[in-house]
Amino acid sequence: MSEGIANESSPYAREGSAAHEIGEMALRENRDAIHYLGITLEKYPEIKIDHTLCAAVQQYLDMVRWEIERYELAGYDDYELGIEIRFDLTHIDPDMFGTCDCILYFPAWKRLHVIDYKHGWASVPVERNPQTMYYALGAVTGKHNREVTHVELVIVQPRTGQHTAVKRWSCPVSEVMAFKDELLAAAAKTREAGSALIPGEWCKFCPAAAVCGTLAKRVGELVMLQQDPIEGAVLPNPEKIPFDKLKSIWEHASMIEAWVKNVKSYCHKQALEGNLLPGTKLVEGRANRDWKDEAEAMKSLQGMKAIGEIDGEIFITKLKSPAQVEDMLPKSAKSRIADLWAKGKGALTLVSASDGRSDAKVDAMKEFS
Repeated sequence: MSEGIANESSPYAREGSAAHEIGEMALRENRDAIHYLGITLEKYPEIKIDHTLCAAVQQYLDMVRWEIERYELAGYDDYELGIEIRFDLTHIDPDMFGTCDCILYFPAWKRLHVIDYKHGWASVPVERNPQTMYYALGAVTGKHNREVTHVELVIVQPRTGQHTAVKRWSCPVSEVMAFKDELLAAAAKTREAGSALIPGEWCKFCPAAAVCGTLAKRVGELVMLQQDPIEGAVLPNPEKIPFDKLKSIWEHASMIEAWVKNVKSYCHKQALEGNLLPGTKLVEGRANRDWKDEAEAMKSLQGMKAIGEIDGEIFITKLKSPAQVEDMLPKSAKSRIADLWAKGKGALTLVSASDGRSDAKVDAMKEFS
């Protein structure tokens, strides 16, 4: 279905790829992420490598380095570190390959750690995670001279807001090998003529999502789209939807939102190619003014201010955030600013009950007063 449709990366995906590249460079060059603050990446020139991105990547680096340090503290130094490891599973299936962010092998412990860094906000479970199990299968079968008894899957996800950025799950290597049968069965189904399309959260990664009838039908079912003889397609009032139906809609909200976004993006691209939908048109969006030459403008404005034509400051000075200032300090001095900042409470967010964060206690009287 997606044949012939360009698979374009979203700005969020490109930011994630840029974060991965910073992580790779830092591990290879044995540097902290802050070393790359402000650089421009050749592949992702529009992505700003700022303090927030560096702080997230640093948690990934710290996790990898702590695992190595723990092994060395036990008296061993024969570990194997693999960074952005490309592997193929063509010995299992001709179309299977991939790249794993990081692999750590500890011979003395006969353990293989498969580490996946995720820069996104949506929390991803680690237990039997299909993507990480796939990487583990590639790592286990791709190099046959490793003696492995246990595999640990690790997902590092710093931006979910959970109490920990690192999630782990361990299993015997036999469980990874058994996953091969599940993988082959699933791959075989995709090659069957007329194989069923199963919509889900994964659809947001599909370039054909905007034109997929199965996904559109599922979205319509979830939101209980109704046909009114006069109004046409009508969505129900959320206040009149039973709680069990609301739960289903909420659980699939990201899939629904991604589908709408894909449809709008597809229609916009078609319009740019001259294929306008009936009743639509392209217009110019609002543009902001900017200085043609900032240095020249600064010189002129300072001159105008000197003779009194400008009453007020032409520059904005703002104190950096505590996190940004901490990045400028050596570790030994960070405690000296601890009394200067405070952290407020985050806004209440509705998440799945499986989320690792503690329940927030809600005072209904305060929330609605």
